[in-house]
Amino acid sequence: MQRRSVLVISPTPPLPRDYGNRNRVFQTISFFKQLQFDVSLLLYPMDDDWAKRVPPYHRELVDMCDYFAVVPNSRRLHQAALGDHHGIDEWWDDNIGRQLEWLFARKNFNVLFVNYTFFSKAFEYAPRGVLGMLDTHDIFSGRREIFEGYGVEPEFFYTTAEQEAVAFNRADCVIAIKPSEEGFIRTLTDKTVVSLTYWDATVGAGAPRRDENVEFSHERPLILGFIGALNSVNSVNMTRFLTMFERYVLLYDLPVQVVVAGNVCKRLPDFPFLKKLGRIPSVDDFYGSIDAVIAPLEFSTGIKIKVGEALAWGLPVLATHNAFDGFKSYHFTQSQPSVAAVCASIADIATNQITMRQLRAAASRAAMAAAKAQERGFERMRTFISESTRRIVVFTTRPFWYRGTFLDEQIAQMIEYLSAIERVVVFVDHAEKPNADALHCDVDWEQAGSGDLSAILAEMSVHSRIVGFIQCDGGDGMIDRDAIALVANCWILRFAPSRGDGRIAAPRLVAMKGARNTTDLPVSTCRYLPLRAQQRTNPKRVAIYAPQAPSEWEQIALDCARLLCEERKLDFAEKRIPDYFEYLPSFFEEVTGDPAERSILIGPRGWEYSVAQISEYRDGATLLVSEDSIVPEKIDACGRPSLVDAMAQFLDQRVSAALFGGANAGWGEVWDLMANV
Repeated sequence: MQRRSVLVISPTPPLPRDYGNRNRVFQTISFFKQLQFDVSLLLYPMDDDWAKRVPPYHRELVDMCDYFAVVPNSRRLHQAALGDHHGIDEWWDDNIGRQLEWLFARKNFNVLFVNYTFFSKAFEYAPRGVLGMLDTHDIFSGRREIFEGYGVEPEFFYTTAEQEAVAFNRADCVIAIKPSEEGFIRTLTDKTVVSLTYWDATVGAGAPRRDENVEFSHERPLILGFIGALNSVNSVNMTRFLTMFERYVLLYDLPVQVVVAGNVCKRLPDFPFLKKLGRIPSVDDFYGSIDAVIAPLEFSTGIKIKVGEALAWGLPVLATHNAFDGFKSYHFTQSQPSVAAVCASIADIATNQITMRQLRAAASRAAMAAAKAQERGFERMRTFISESTRRIVVFTTRPFWYRGTFLDEQIAQMIEYLSAIERVVVFVDHAEKPNADALHCDVDWEQAGSGDLSAILAEMSVHSRIVGFIQCDGGDGMIDRDAIALVANCWILRFAPSRGDGRIAAPRLVAMKGARNTTDLPVSTCRYLPLRAQQRTNPKRVAIYAPQAPSEWEQIALDCARLLCEERKLDFAEKRIPDYFEYLPSFFEEVTGDPAERSILIGPRGWEYSVAQISEYRDGATLLVSEDSIVPEKIDACGRPSLVDAMAQFLDQRVSAALFGGANAGWGEVWDLMANV
């Protein structure tokens, strides 16, 4: 089966996984691969390692994706705002749009996944029906005001709530990185919003077990770690912390060493207790050499990747409310109201008033909570994708696109109707390639054998919600009970005999054994006159339909019809109904090509509805004659039904039999059942 496909747009690559935002993109791609999507990646590189060369890991990106391309930058990156704030599309590059136009014209995608709100214009290039998902990574409205409140020039991208709302409303689903940002986004849009906490279970997987009974002294000091990139958030917050913490070290003679890694070291002043490592080749040795991680941030946005990494390593985290936002706290040291409170708790730990056993237990619980929160977020994304990619599946072994028989025409018109409810996937067990132009709708075509159906439905249900399955050939047994249980409505399309009450019976959707829906539904053969049919009728012409081998009574009725037509000098034609009429192109051609205005149908055998319906679409009239009933009926003077009088009345007055439910019998109920699942 053709796999679902997602196009991911990102300004940062998913490899190497040495930054939090890169790891976030990697997790997104892994998520879609688990859902059995083909993944295409468009990279608009904004990282330094792409500025002057193609990095060596380019080959890994090519191998990682089904399709990978780099969109060349045509403008200077990280530009300052033209006004007080960035417009939401101020960093947009028209090269991205041209690449999207080219790609969407050549490849079908089910989902467009965009990273960062400043690339949300990409959704405007997606064809109708492509699901748009936006991973915000961070909230950019209010960012300038936060920075200026601490005397810091704003960096990166910053905008207004009104502009950010434009980005949110372009998507179908907006992904926040923590619950507090989810709440904020919900105030700006009515689109689906999902909180997906950052967590990476692979980090620190091989970390050695640490001594929980350690006691600190000047011979064995408490070693605190901080790792960060070179930006104002890290440099300003750490400078303020180190300046304040120096007083605690001097006042209490604390046995503490602070180790800082990353380029943030370039902007930090020197202190006796501070060891600056700069950029390090691997974080494993760094996290393995410290006792706890500090995150003394008074201001910042987004979620702190450094906090998630520390918890994954099993390390205690000593943080402010701001830094721990997005994670669940299990000890007061994890989320404190101020930098001074962080300094005071460090003093208590260094003097062994707070034990490492307590802190590591809290870290372990916070780690488990973060992992569960992320899984809940992914599950909400899975549900959203499934609900938003609802499908109706039709299976047939016939090349129905020729529309040459009653059954083929019914299958074609049925699919056209179903496509107005949800996207239809048509599975054809036939050697010929389907002709999509024969249908007046768009569907997904797949060629597969009946033996593959159960596995196909199970595979589809991973990423789509199957609201209906209709089998157009054969009987029960083509799919197993487990597969039937995955679908809300399962039917087999069958032609049925006429009803016993004299009305003309429609074909039926027969509920499959074991299906949740247990109701059989009569459904019309045709919802409109087949396009090959004669549109104009001849008021002087009568079509007389009778079985191939009529019974004695049916022969009497046939002779009567002939005689009455001859008496009235009406042009009439006798048509014999073969067995399995619904499969015969010759009979379908005969019925659709005959412009008779009136039809006499002798002997209810199950074919009458199809013939009568075509007559009705031509504004024709129908008389149903059987040994059990005559419709419409004429009562003679003795109070008995009269065959002769009924035929005479029909030929003279053009009264007509009633179809079961009219031209759209059953389809309204089909709509209700499938659309409301």
